[in-house]
Amino acid sequence: MDDIHWKNKHATALQLLESWVIKTPDRRAVVFEPGISATFKELWELSGKIYAYLKSQGIGAEDVVMYHLPRGIELYACMTGTMRAGAAFVMAETGADAERTAFIREDSGCSLYVDEERMKGILALEPLDGYESINLHNLLYIAYTSGTTGHPKGVLHEYGSLDNAWKSVIFYGKPILENTDTYLNTSPIHFVATPICFSFTCAFGCAVAMMPYKCRNDEGAFSDYLERAEVNCGYLTPTLLRKHLPFKQPWRMCVLASEPADGLYIPGVKCYNCYASTESGCWLGGYEIKKPMTPVPVGISHSDVVVSLVDEDENEILQGDIGEVCFKTPFVRGYIHQKTLPPEDRIFHTKDAGKKDKDGNLIVVGRIDEMFKVNGYRIEPAEVESAVKSASGLEHMIVRGFAYKEMSSITVFFTDDIELDPVILHEKIFKLLPEYMIPNNYIRLNEFPILPSGKIDKQKIFPPEGNWDQFKNDAAPVLTLTSKCENYEVYDMGCGKEVKLFKNATFGQIWREFIQMRKAYERGISKQKAHSIVRFGSDYGILTDI
Repeated sequence: MDDIHWKNKHATALQLLESWVIKTPDRRAVVFEPGISATFKELWELSGKIYAYLKSQGIGAEDVVMYHLPRGIELYACMTGTMRAGAAFVMAETGADAERTAFIREDSGCSLYVDEERMKGILALEPLDGYESINLHNLLYIAYTSGTTGHPKGVLHEYGSLDNAWKSVIFYGKPILENTDTYLNTSPIHFVATPICFSFTCAFGCAVAMMPYKCRNDEGAFSDYLERAEVNCGYLTPTLLRKHLPFKQPWRMCVLASEPADGLYIPGVKCYNCYASTESGCWLGGYEIKKPMTPVPVGISHSDVVVSLVDEDENEILQGDIGEVCFKTPFVRGYIHQKTLPPEDRIFHTKDAGKKDKDGNLIVVGRIDEMFKVNGYRIEPAEVESAVKSASGLEHMIVRGFAYKEMSSITVFFTDDIELDPVILHEKIFKLLPEYMIPNNYIRLNEFPILPSGKIDKQKIFPPEGNWDQFKNDAAPVLTLTSKCENYEVYDMGCGKEVKLFKNATFGQIWREFIQMRKAYERGISKQKAHSIVRFGSDYGILTDI
């Protein structure tokens, strides 16, 4: 690989891109369909037309241009042309959620809006050569979060963020990408993955293949695209990788992210487990997977971004203990419409829980807000998943914990076509975990709800009784005892539910009672529907309708 370009770490991403335009003008820079691609020279000329138009409109530093265009080469050129004008971009693909697009247009306060009609006029212009001087602390792009907890939030990335992106894939002095690579990007172009991939083209001279969505989930179309576009490496979620293995088109290297990569290993292919966020704009960690392992670390930061773990009091955590993953970068201002911190104070909380192994590699164990407490113990869903996988053979599962006052439940949701015996599983898992961490319920789903990012939407997965947040409207300090028998007590949960608590009963006994209650309901013998098994301190109970 010709590495003279990226070794000049004082050069900006745009300067590095220009050097490839000069050195290798006829090599592919970006691919959409196999017959629709642009060389470095063609990308530069196309972006020159956008630069010319923006300059004619007086667009420059700190101005935001929103592009609302079909997925393809033009959107890639728009990023380049906007950089050449020294301005900032925000992207939206036609066909994406109209409400989200309208919100982003208003929220971003864009100075200029470019749609398909306006783009026709831009393409008729003569390209303008050169580019404006760039300050690394000028605004470069706004990346919007998925918005699953409300409206999407716009993250303000400065020009230096793009430089951190390409520096973050130089592992121990050598980039994991080569200028002969064609790197697959299946993400929507408005996701932060796209500018990160763009930085790879700038620094390392590789091509990026923006796969059409129609090929993403169809096994035949996916494999055909890889072959015809000559893709030899790229980014995939572990779910997509498992779906499409083995590749007909040989791959040199694969990047995994967005989900746990537990147990994944492809002999003969360099495979990296990586970690990033909308707020980071670069890889916060990267780790080469050299053998099947669980859990798989995400490694260390290879850029100038500093990654750390902190406890609830903001104190830094060292090896072994779990804390929240935080990072410090001077080139991400924060969120739009919020106060901009000075570069030296830009510390971001990911809400991801992590720990470090003995070699200092970061292991992401889940979300801070997905962790839950049982009897005062803080439980990581990932640790429970690992034990269940070992005991059951399940491969596709989500563990969720629910707690309300004295009561708790640990439920395994899975999509594998496997018949489970919870009593036998309980005995097996008891050898791997303390009893308070052993799941109470196993629920098979046809499929998991999926976010636009391709990640599983865990916040939409609930047990039969629904989200336990419904019970939290009850301000009573303890659950109300409504009746008492020799073998059990009944407590009112509110919301038309009650829990039958059995004293000194084993899990096997509770499971048999649970099944009997369900059969009685199905036969019309009882009007009480049994929903799930719960823990009540050290005892078990059954949550039912009143």
